[in-house]
Amino acid sequence: MSKNILFVYSDILQKETLEQCEIILRAALKRFRKRADITYMQFDFSPLGFTLSEKKLLSAIKNSDAVIWDSFEVPRESELNLAVKSLGVFAEVHNVGASTLLSPLSQRQVSFDSDILSATHSLSEENLRKAAKLAATFSKQQKKSITLCFDYENTLYGKILCREFEKALPLYGRIEMSELSYNEFLWKSASCVPDFPLLLTGEKESEIVRLNLCALKKFPIGYTVWHADNLRIYRRESLPYEKMNNSPVAGLLIACAEAIDKELGYRNVGLHLRKSVALALEKYAFSPKEDFVDEVLFLINSRIRKKKEN
Repeated sequence: MSKNILFVYSDILQKETLEQCEIILRAALKRFRKRADITYMQFDFSPLGFTLSEKKLLSAIKNSDAVIWDSFEVPRESELNLAVKSLGVFAEVHNVGASTLLSPLSQRQVSFDSDILSATHSLSEENLRKAAKLAATFSKQQKKSITLCFDYENTLYGKILCREFEKALPLYGRIEMSELSYNEFLWKSASCVPDFPLLLTGEKESEIVRLNLCALKKFPIGYTVWHADNLRIYRRESLPYEKMNNSPVAGLLIACAEAIDKELGYRNVGLHLRKSVALALEKYAFSPKEDFVDEVLFLINSRIRKKKEN
């Protein structure tokens, strides 16, 4: 039975990028004689189209084995509210190089009334609890030490998140962990790429932490996963100055590779696609996107292992 992949986007330019990814994806699948059906859905965040798009998305997700979402052009508040409220997403996991950064997700509301701009965040204790358990699960399964990165002494948010993580520990046995305040992290990462295999941090801090992890890397690409109870949605990382290079399409392809590996079970396809993207990026990071895409296709179809000459 064929697997189903759903591509979600919000404007025509993102669809064009996804179509390029589809060509590469099909080449990788064909290389290993695997199959997958790919469908597209445009999400309309306008007041008139939101409700209908929400219903269509929920239905499409039920019929999909993997979901890849590329829609960073819309206001981030709209996306995150949809994720938390409608899809049940409780945590956002950033994967940048060898580092994994995990944080709970909250709903947010921005209003402008009587010349006053106000923003509120609503984070359920249940989401905090699930995010803490997810972090402990990652640490145990991946055999990675975990760093708690938030002001656990001075903020109620940090105290609750730290408490929930400590409550989850007995379920997972021995886990190597350390604690680091947000300011200490910024100090350590000011002049070098910090070595943190797994970090559990607050949503507010995660953006700065993520940018610090990316800033000093030669090719700063990565992917993000939204976690719900029975759903994972794969996204690329959105980074500053990304339109000056091929990071957007490379990040999206890495997200596709992870989805193919983790959701479809096509491990060899995912590994080969990741390797091809990494090699192409080293050579064509700042070239026209077409050159980068052509190089990825060339590498995908190249011989994987060369026979030794006598």
